[in-house]
Amino acid sequence: PLAASATGRQCRVEFKRNWLKVVAPPLNPAATPAGAALLDFQLHGAVDPERCDWRIERSARGVVLLLELQKSPIYDWPTLHRVNGLRSESDRAAALDRLRQEADQTAAMAQAANAHAEAMPDGERAAAPGCEPGPIVEVAETAVGQPQTLRPPGVYEGGRVIVSAA
Repeated sequence: PLAASATGRQCRVEFKRNWLKVVAPPLNPAATPAGAALLDFQLHGAVDPERCDWRIERSARGVVLLLELQKSPIYDWPTLHRVNGLRSESDRAAALDRLRQEADQTAAMAQAANAHAEAMPDGERAAAPGCEPGPIVEVAETAVGQPQTLRPPGVYEGGRVIVSAA
């Protein structure tokens, strides 16, 4: 619900690939500072910002801001917002850095495990039932020889969330 005097010029709605931000006159101006976002959160999935729209509707029950989101790709979302998602769009860079550090640590541990396995005599590596000589952990390498880590669904790349349908 919005203030009864709300107009379209007082509202600002930003649709991004995986983010929604709404700035509008609140129903209770004393409780919300002027210009503060009423909604500002990471969406559960991706939308097509060009096909999203909004409008103000007035009825006997009051004034509401109606948002229409076009999912891309279309699938069921359990919630509108991403549970445990970013609290603010400005947190995106820090979250990406944290993911990169975790990926680098995982790659370093995998390389250390491979080096340890290769340093062991063949008899010790194959001593356990079902064990074959060879690297313990597989690490994919890119064309330039750098370890490539696979990211889980919902990872940020270039300002967008990559969502897996699987």
